[in-house]
Amino acid sequence: MPGRGTRNYNNIDSAKIELMLDELIARGCIIAGHNPWDVATHLHGIKLRAEWNEATSHLTISIVRRNWYVSHETIWSNVDSLMLHM
Repeated sequence: MPGRGTRNYNNIDSAKIELMLDELIARGCIIAGHNPWDVATHLHGIKLRAEWNEATSHLTISIVRRNWYVSHETIWSNVDSLMLHM
């Protein structure tokens, strides 16, 4: 899913993955799977998928679903804010 629906993050190690998952759970998200992870946010129909390449420390996050009135920019603003704290 290239383009507005996907973002890539570098320098992501296992400790950052665990922090990210813990924070998402603390925010009420439901996480299914284990690399890739499917994340149901329960907010405005937003569902994400995250896939981590451990060898390259590269994380790809894709917007799988969202309600029509939620912009990609709004979603990425929230995701980027979370990733900055990792």
